[in-house]
Amino acid sequence: TGAPLILSFAATFSGAQWGDQLSPLSDTTNLASATAEVDIYAHIKAMLYTSVPAMVVAIVLYAIIGLQYTGGSFDPAQITDVTGALSSIFNINILVILPAVVLLALSVMKVPAIPSMSIGVVLGIIVAVVFQGVPLTSVIGTLYSGFKIESGVAAIDTLLNRGGMTGMTSSIFLMIIALMLGGILSDLGYMQVIVETLLGKIKSVGTLIFATIFSGAACQATTCNTMVSIILTGTAFKGAYDEKEVDRTMLSRCLEEGSTLTAALIPWNTAGAYMATTLGVATVAYLPYTFFNLANILISIVLSYMGIFVFRKGQTSMKAAKKEKAAKK
Repeated sequence: TGAPLILSFAATFSGAQWGDQLSPLSDTTNLASATAEVDIYAHIKAMLYTSVPAMVVAIVLYAIIGLQYTGGSFDPAQITDVTGALSSIFNINILVILPAVVLLALSVMKVPAIPSMSIGVVLGIIVAVVFQGVPLTSVIGTLYSGFKIESGVAAIDTLLNRGGMTGMTSSIFLMIIALMLGGILSDLGYMQVIVETLLGKIKSVGTLIFATIFSGAACQATTCNTMVSIILTGTAFKGAYDEKEVDRTMLSRCLEEGSTLTAALIPWNTAGAYMATTLGVATVAYLPYTFFNLANILISIVLSYMGIFVFRKGQTSMKAAKKEKAAKK
């Protein structure tokens, strides 16, 4: 259509970040809520107050920019070639989306992540055996080493030739090394020194939230790993939130905003390096167009200084905050 690929990448990136941030199956969502010691759904509810406005801002900005490229032409034959090849390889019908539908339903029903994903994997195996006619032994092999196919269509091969447990080994090893580094930095008091310096200057809840987000981003830039950043920052700031009687869901929300949302914006971070390699675009090139990430962080900081959507201890929603305020009156 003539639209710059970098804008398409950034829009896709923003959507993926929003989905990851609000998914009860996401590793960072689970880790942030666990580190702050809050219920995962209370954590997600707290994030909605800043992430939904941020996504609205992002959609509006992408729509405005997208209107500049309405004159481009698109060749539908590109999609026809791909869908035709997929139809010739796989038995595609409405029932094959059952694993995804069940997984979404389990999320809505607040079933924990590990059982939900395990059920999704089992259903995926059943779909492969029943509808695709793949022997069970081959399915087990695919789970281990990933899917491999030579369809003759480059786009399909690039999309499908991946996965399996072995495909995750490099990420897992990197995570283990990062966690080891995080343990060393934690025992050395790395974050404690930073936090204690900041706490002496924190006079308001707005400053506390800003300091948490800033520390998460700084930890991302130095440890290069989201999980380490969440654990170190969350552990260091727990006491400060309790001392100022701010609900721990505010801490878990700030952990996502400071760590999860900045990870892929840092070129030397594992997430930034992965995104740049996958998209084929330098991190600094797509960074200015990641409207959701930038807007979410900015909205959270501004609203916190204004005292909007900031919950005190025991409050996990605006309804609870208004109820408590009315009771005091």
